[in-house]
Amino acid sequence: MKEVMSALTPVGVFEELRFVWELYAAELILLFPFAKAKTGLAGRITVCAAVLGVCAQFYFIVLGLAGYVPGVLQKWVVVSWYLLLVLLSLLLSKYCFFVTFSDAAYIVISGYTAQHMIYVIAHEVLAKGVWKDLSRWLFLYIGVSVLVCCILYFVIYLVFSRALALCEGTIVRNSAKGKATEFFVLVVLMVSTFTCQHIFESSDKLRYYAALVDCLLCILILSNQYNICKVYLDAKEKAVLEQMQSDSARFYTISKELIETVNRKSHDMKHILNALERADGAEKQQFIDETRRDIEAYRRMVQTDYEELNTVLAERTVYCENRGIRLDCVAGDVPDGFMRAQDLYVLLGNAVDNAVESVMKLADERKRVITVNVGRSGAFVSIQVCNYYEGNLQIRDGLPLTSKKGKYSHGFGLKSVRLIAENYGGDISIDTEDGIFTLQIMIPAG
Repeated sequence: MKEVMSALTPVGVFEELRFVWELYAAELILLFPFAKAKTGLAGRITVCAAVLGVCAQFYFIVLGLAGYVPGVLQKWVVVSWYLLLVLLSLLLSKYCFFVTFSDAAYIVISGYTAQHMIYVIAHEVLAKGVWKDLSRWLFLYIGVSVLVCCILYFVIYLVFSRALALCEGTIVRNSAKGKATEFFVLVVLMVSTFTCQHIFESSDKLRYYAALVDCLLCILILSNQYNICKVYLDAKEKAVLEQMQSDSARFYTISKELIETVNRKSHDMKHILNALERADGAEKQQFIDETRRDIEAYRRMVQTDYEELNTVLAERTVYCENRGIRLDCVAGDVPDGFMRAQDLYVLLGNAVDNAVESVMKLADERKRVITVNVGRSGAFVSIQVCNYYEGNLQIRDGLPLTSKKGKYSHGFGLKSVRLIAENYGGDISIDTEDGIFTLQIMIPAG
């Protein structure tokens, strides 16, 4: 009971409140970019903060009960109590956001790790090491704690927010194995941090070494959490790219059939026109002349010795014309079979689609022009796609950042282009000078 009374002080009450509130604040800054919030979020957060604040004060009762437990187990009773508080914060996170248990556990592990770093810096290093009288000045102690909290949480938000937003509410598979793994990591993390804390309090000589190990452990856990997020994003991106290529191969077959049908129709129309040419009437003759010009213009649209290239460029030309965009194609000597037909369709289709998306934003319709140049350049096949653009383009990892909302579900076109080029031993480059976006693709001709 004496230990309970010595702990039940204004500073002691603040320490318990800071744990739950800092923990929940860390979870919230990770949840906001990650998961969809439920209606009445502000009210829900207020309720959760109140529930956590009240439950935190039961620590003093738990501390009293721990006195009836053998000395070796007393610390583990306290650890178990804090584990229950962390699990409570997990349930409250699910109360405020649409998130699975496994993903909530991922957020809680990250949040607890961030909160513990605050505790180590503000409480163990500053208040018990560098400035031992700090905790006597309660309001100053609170201010220092809030300041450290704001700085560290801001850094963590900057590191995690974009990756979490791209995950769109899912990171860990919500299976029994996923839940068990996350719970195991949480238990190991808490036992490890409390062990470091016990070492810190046991000896002045080991004080800062224990704090350093504790912080390094937290940084390691946060790095691992970030890597889990990136691995998930990489797997998701790979799946999207594979699906795009599968769809594009199917679309290529459909487009080829369409072009072949149009070719047959144009051939038949020639015979019809020859018959009509023998008829009388100025209007018939005008119709014949105009139709013949349209057919010849179509036949001259793209003509190379590479049938697959003709199919792709012809289909893209029709696609652009239907949207009021002029697509100028210049095709030179291209070796037959330098690329699989499906890959060629994906590569050129995505390159032109990227240009179409850009020129459709232009107010000046005269600039809605796309130029495609395909030909030999030494030992390479050069594919160049040029178009006008407006605004400022940000380039990251050699590719422009998409300006669309829901960024994860967009921006894969040029990634797919680069992936295909690299698979053939080639590469791509981008130039954005003078308001003209130029995509240069180089593929070995062999």
